[in-house]
Amino acid sequence: MKCKNCNATMEIDPSKQEAVCPYCGAKELICDSDAVAVEKIKSSTFKEMEYAHMENQRRQQDHIEKEKERLILMGLLANLLLHLYSPSL
Repeated sequence: MKCKNCNATMEIDPSKQEAVCPYCGAKELICDSDAVAVEKIKSSTFKEMEYAHMENQRRQQDHIEKEKERLILMGLLANLLLHLYSPSL
């Protein structure tokens, strides 16, 4: 993209959606087309859904691990009680 004032190559700052000339300081706003804006929204929405799905999977895995720990502890406790209260042979 060329500067309209001095014809130098402008530097683009995507975060501000503007181009700035490094020589004369001229600025030009960069506008997205409707198609580009729609694609950005779709991409952002997809990423949010993917992150939510990954978080849900992590929570389910955490729940499974806690349930396994609980069952192991219950088994150990039951085994201990059997040994404590069973008649000696």
